[in-house]
Amino acid sequence: MKAYVYIWFRPDWTPFYVGIGKTPNRWNPKHAKDKDRNPLCMNILRKYGVENIHVQTFLGLDWGEACAKEQSLIAHFGRIEAGGVLANFTDGGEGVIAPSKEVTKRRSDRLLDENNPMRQSHISLNSDQYRDWE
Repeated sequence: MKAYVYIWFRPDWTPFYVGIGKTPNRWNPKHAKDKDRNPLCMNILRKYGVENIHVQTFLGLDWGEACAKEQSLIAHFGRIEAGGVLANFTDGGEGVIAPSKEVTKRRSDRLLDENNPMRQSHISLNSDQYRDWE
C-alpha cells in the first residue's frame, strides 16, 4: 500500500498540521479522533470546525518518500514550540501509530512546561471562548 502526506490549513490557509498515513481517510479532518491526534491539533479543528479546514495531499509515495516529505514540510513551516505555525509535536517521519506510555508522558510534559510556547496556544484554545462546540 502506498503512503501519503497531508497538510491541514485553517480557513485563512495558514497551515497548522502536517501528517503521514497509509490508511484511507487519515488525511480527512472529519475522521480525526482525540486518541489519534495531539490535543492542540484537535482544539484547532474544534475551533474552526472540520468543515472549514482545507487539505492538501501528496499521494502515491512509498513510505520512505512520505517520511522525508513530512519531515521536510514540518521543517519548512516549523512547529509552534520552535516559532513556527504547526501544532505537530515532533519533527515527523516516525509514523507512530500507538505511542508508548513513556512517549505520551514526554509529550504531555513538554506541552505543560511553562517555557514551551505551545503551552500558551494550548491554554488559549482551551479557554471558554472556544467551548461552543461542546
